[in-house]
Amino acid sequence: MIGSKISFVFMLVLVHLPFLIMNLERAVSGADPHAIHGVASIVLVLLLLFSGFVMGYTNQTFYPRWFSAYWLVGVFFMVVGYLLKLYVVLIPFVLLYAVPLYGLVHYTGHSEETVYPLVHAAVGWGAGIIGYGIGHSRFRRRDPQQAT
Repeated sequence: MIGSKISFVFMLVLVHLPFLIMNLERAVSGADPHAIHGVASIVLVLLLLFSGFVMGYTNQTFYPRWFSAYWLVGVFFMVVGYLLKLYVVLIPFVLLYAVPLYGLVHYTGHSEETVYPLVHAAVGWGAGIIGYGIGHSRFRRRDPQQAT
C-alpha cells in the first residue's frame, strides 16, 4: 500500500519535469516568460486539477494527505533554504516546485523573487485540492450501489 503512495509522489515529480525543462531558461535568467511559457504553466495547473478530480472521483482517500505533504515539504525547504541562505537546499526545491509554474509570471507580472516560488507552490497545491474536492463531491453523488 505504501508503495503506491510513493509511486504517486514519483509520478508528481515526473509530471513536473517537462514543464521544468520548458521554463528553466527563462526562470534562471529572470527574464519575462513568453506566452508559450504561460500556456505551459496553465496546462500544468489543469493537469493537477484533473489529477485531483480523478483521485477524488475514484475516492482515493490518501490523495489530500500525500498531495499536501508533497507541496508542504517543498515550501518548507524553500523557506528554510532562503532564510538560512542554504542555496544547496533552496535551489533543488525551487527548481522542482516553482520553475514548472514560472510561466504564470506572464499573467501576474513579476513579484519579488522570494515570493513567486511560494505563490506558485500554493497555486499547484490549490489546483490539486480543488480538483479533489470537485471529484470527491461527484463520487458522493453517484448512486450508492456504484460507489462501492
